[in-house]
Amino acid sequence: MIPSLYGVPALYRSLSPPRATVFTVDSILLADFCRIKPKDRVLEPGAGTGLSLSSLRKAPRAAFTAVEVQTQLADLCEQNIVGNSLDGRITVIARTCVD
Repeated sequence: MIPSLYGVPALYRSLSPPRATVFTVDSILLADFCRIKPKDRVLEPGAGTGLSLSSLRKAPRAAFTAVEVQTQLADLCEQNIVGNSLDGRITVIARTCVD
């Protein structure tokens, strides 16, 4: 079992822009609250750096799509996904949800 802090695996590494607050404890609590089933499709609007996507460890066969309007944060989200060996399981879209 992976040790966790508020449901986020302690081994999850997260890059963030310098001098910026990109998540709050709400993201961590929301990720822990979600009950994702194996074949669910999950949309994460406003994904930021992808911290709440760490919840996908609970449902290894679920499909995740992260949408982030800020290009810098979308890039960091992709880097965090790769850095945590979660690539191939999450699609990151750098635009608004209505585009």
